Amino acid sequence: MKDVTHLSIEQKGLILLLCTILSLTIDWVDWATGEKFELFAFYFIPVVAAAWYAGRRAGILLAFVSAAAWFQSDFLSQSAYSMPIGAWDTMMRLTAFVALALAMSRIRDDLLHEADLNEKLTAAMAEIKQLSGILPMCTFCRKIRDADNHWISLERYISDHSDAQISHGMCPVCYRKHYGDPNGT
Repeated sequence: MKDVTHLSIEQKGLILLLCTILSLTIDWVDWATGEKFELFAFYFIPVVAAAWYAGRRAGILLAFVSAAAWFQSDFLSQSAYSMPIGAWDTMMRLTAFVALALAMSRIRDDLLHEADLNEKLTAAMAEIKQLSGILPMCTFCRKIRDADNHWISLERYISDHSDAQISHGMCPVCYRKHYGDPNGT
């Protein structure tokens, strides 16, 4: 999915302008066809496009533009209902348009966030090499039997199957056992 959050102000302004023109065009077609055709669903298109590509504010602005355009279209066509009913219908349309603009911008933000998290997870998983399962190890020499039934040193097995590096040292118990007390006894 293309990241639309990095559009310039000019690009978002152009999108807003195109969506406004589309909304007014739909309004003109709605007015021209009269009450025979209901174009309610078509008003959603510029609201969704503005919210998705230009952001939450642009979507809300287009919601107001679309509701106002629809109101004036009804007013100019001298619909059969009264002004209070027309105002009520306009408020209901505005509520629907604003809810849609908020939902679309939220969905876009969530999808972008999810894509970012997936990218980070993929990068983190590429760095992980993990040992798992039961490792058959010789009790005496500590060699490990691999999938091909070969016995290899513990150090080589760990470095072949993980990103860990082995360094050797001596714990205090083994030091005392093999060399005596480090204080001279």
